[in-house]
Amino acid sequence: DWYEAIEVCDNITYAGYDDWYLPSKSELNAMYRNESEIGGFSLSHYWSSTEYDYDHAWILHFDGGTDYYSDKSDSYRYRVRCVRKE
Repeated sequence: DWYEAIEVCDNITYAGYDDWYLPSKSELNAMYRNESEIGGFSLSHYWSSTEYDYDHAWILHFDGGTDYYSDKSDSYRYRVRCVRKE
């Protein structure tokens, strides 16, 4: 669920860095627009950290770029792509 996605990114240490976070809706959209340069995405849904309201958060589908909101406790296996500022 969305809460686990936030927790995964907040607690990950990768490549010697521990300042990862779940990207916002706008950051995820920028990643979608540049996915060929970034690489490593699947044609799946990805969580963003941007909330729609108390119970929902935004998702981006990387097969077409459609964004919509989903229940934060949705047990469907949306993907997570953690990012960090350089």
